Order: sequence, then structure tokens, then C-alpha cells
Amino acid sequence: MGTLRAIVLGCTLKKSPASSSAELLGRQVLADLADHDMAHLARLLAGTPYPSS
Repeated sequence: MGTLRAIVLGCTLKKSPASSSAELLGRQVLADLADHDMAHLARLLAGTPYPSS
């Protein structure tokens, strides 16, 4: 079987370093994936959200 790869993109309106529920959920998913020798976390940079059209 090939190497398992995954990426978790959690979007939040909270600025760093404040934790968010999206980050918590992402960490839980990655913790489960670590059982399959996969573990990596990348947090998206906080930015100004634009209104939807």
C-alpha cells in the first residue's frame, strides 16, 4: 500500500494564537490518522474575510 497523505484545512475567524473549534477538530482528526503513521499540522494564516456576493 502507498503512503497515506492527508491535509486538514481548518478555517476560523479567530486570530492567532487563539485556538478555535476548527483547530481542535483538525487536531482530533490528525490524532486518529497518526495511528496510520501520518501526522502533520499546518495552520492557515489569519486574514480579513471578505463578504460573500
